Amino acid sequence: MAIVLNEGEKKLNWFPVAVGGFSLAFVGVAVYFLFLASTPFIEKIVPVGTEPVVGLIEIADNDPTLLLNDPVFLSLKQYIPNPDVGTLGKADPFLTF
Repeated sequence: MAIVLNEGEKKLNWFPVAVGGFSLAFVGVAVYFLFLASTPFIEKIVPVGTEPVVGLIEIADNDPTLLLNDPVFLSLKQYIPNPDVGTLGKADPFLTF
């Protein structure tokens, strides 16, 4: 009489399937937003109350002294000083340290 052994069912490991599906979905969403989605216009991003700023930018393009002599611009404080050049390297670069 022959001995019959039933082979156990092979279970599917769901972790690699889930990681692969997530990776595929992530790449698909990234491709859509990077290459296929329409880009928003600046009018949609900037608030509505910025119309006076646009006029000031146009004035500054024509004559920057109008902006530099503006009392509002002159009343601004400089909180961060301008960067200094400082020392650049050694006088003789071939000397040892």
